[in-house]
Amino acid sequence: MNTKCPRCGGNAIREAKTLDTFVDSSWYFLRFADAKNLSRFANRNKLDYWLPVDLYIGGAEHTHGHLLYSRFITKVLFDQGYLGVDEPFVQLKHPGIILGEDQRKMSKRWGNVVQPEQIAEEFGSDTLRLYEMFMGPLEQSKPWSHRSIIGVRRFIDKVWNMQSYVSDKQPTTEDLRLDNDLVKKVTNSIEKSKLNVAVSHFMIHVNKYREKGAISRRSLETFLLCFSPFAPFISEELWSAIGNEFSIHSQIWPKFNKTQDTQMEQTIPVDIDGKFRGSLVISKKTNLNESKLLQIAIRDEKLLKYINRNKIAKLIYIPHRVFSIVHEK
Repeated sequence: MNTKCPRCGGNAIREAKTLDTFVDSSWYFLRFADAKNLSRFANRNKLDYWLPVDLYIGGAEHTHGHLLYSRFITKVLFDQGYLGVDEPFVQLKHPGIILGEDQRKMSKRWGNVVQPEQIAEEFGSDTLRLYEMFMGPLEQSKPWSHRSIIGVRRFIDKVWNMQSYVSDKQPTTEDLRLDNDLVKKVTNSIEKSKLNVAVSHFMIHVNKYREKGAISRRSLETFLLCFSPFAPFISEELWSAIGNEFSIHSQIWPKFNKTQDTQMEQTIPVDIDGKFRGSLVISKKTNLNESKLLQIAIRDEKLLKYINRNKIAKLIYIPHRVFSIVHEK
């Protein structure tokens, strides 16, 4: 370490930090298992608990550097008895890059670089996060669009405005079905890394409640719990605004209720005098016929106003396809 300078002959210290950065980054995930351990790089029990990494997301450009070293060092440590696994990652996904609006790779040369800090300052960091996920499949490269991010910001505003029509009423059966559907779809989308699909489900869900003009506090809480990993700041603010004391990010992920699974239901369009007037959502286990469908239809306020039971001439039910009510002319 201590040497003489080859130029002036004075006292000098050699540069010891000469390892390529990929060597350092090839084992950091092992250290994460036990980051405060001062006696060894990680406790074996903790390594056995946490490894291998379930999902690793990294650019394809690192395949011949960081990823190669990670596998090499993991296998060496496994051969030496320090690890119980010889592969570091169970699943690897390469994210696509964000292109400029001109469809080219962002570069100072092309003058098409988008600064995340500026976008976050103008639209909010939740909008930036949500837009990047909504742009397309994780693995695809996709171009930035300033116009499209404005649309995502408008959606964020819709979410914020949900507090204006929240109520303490108990959710209806239809509401519970909608909420349960959202939990299932968002959970599946996250597990399959289809984050853009999850954002689409959020947008559809919010629009349905906007059309209703009301949402129960319980339904809004379910929505926010699902939404919080995607837009953590607005979710935290709304969670607090509707009266919750503790952070939304310390809550348990909502559970999917199989008994309310819409896949166990069938949607039957209802035609009245040749015009589509609405649909009936009925369990697939229900044995249906014309008279039973009529009894269900007249309990639906939207359909009832088109039905005159005293003048029904014919009922036609094509199983799983359509239910028709024909009045006397």
